[in-house]
Amino acid sequence: MTKLLDWIGRRLALWITASALLALGSMWFIAAIYRAPADEEQPKVTDWMQAWGGVFGVIAGLAAALAATALLLHERAAAQDARQQLADEMERNSNKERIASIEVRSEQYRKIRGDRVDEEQRFVVKNHGPAEAHLIEVTFFSGGEPVEPLFRGVNHRPNTPLLHVGEELHMNYMLPWGQTPPEQVVVTWRDGRSEGQSQEFYPSHRDL
Repeated sequence: MTKLLDWIGRRLALWITASALLALGSMWFIAAIYRAPADEEQPKVTDWMQAWGGVFGVIAGLAAALAATALLLHERAAAQDARQQLADEMERNSNKERIASIEVRSEQYRKIRGDRVDEEQRFVVKNHGPAEAHLIEVTFFSGGEPVEPLFRGVNHRPNTPLLHVGEELHMNYMLPWGQTPPEQVVVTWRDGRSEGQSQEFYPSHRDL
């Protein structure tokens, strides 16, 4: 719409310029060749100015009407663009509010049990929001094949029905001697979007 208005504006300016030049040329040509009848006085300069003033008044009126129409169209187009931008921004914000952003990290930490210190492993899934994550399922892969870590008790399971914003799912597991933690983690969940979500993670291992 803006390009159309620019095109109309350029054509309007050309039309006004051409009309003014045509009027001036016509005025000069008619004034040069006009000869009053023998019984009439030859028109004076003031007579020509008065006559052509009326012509220029009509041209100026048409130009003003066209300019007003172009301005009205431009204002309507600008208002429509502003409404569309506002609607797009609201839609983007609404889409963001429906998304749950998931993070996975792998940690090794030390736990004191009496007179000894045990090293334990865990994976942590965190929901950064802004939406809640539902029906979270975690699958682990090692060497491209799915594996089942030896989780420590029923409280450390690779699934949960709900993760609130900022909430974490801790999955502590035992790592047999000589083995390395799974290098790939796939998390599936549902949030405010119409389809279920799935994302692969390759969490770097860190000590706590």
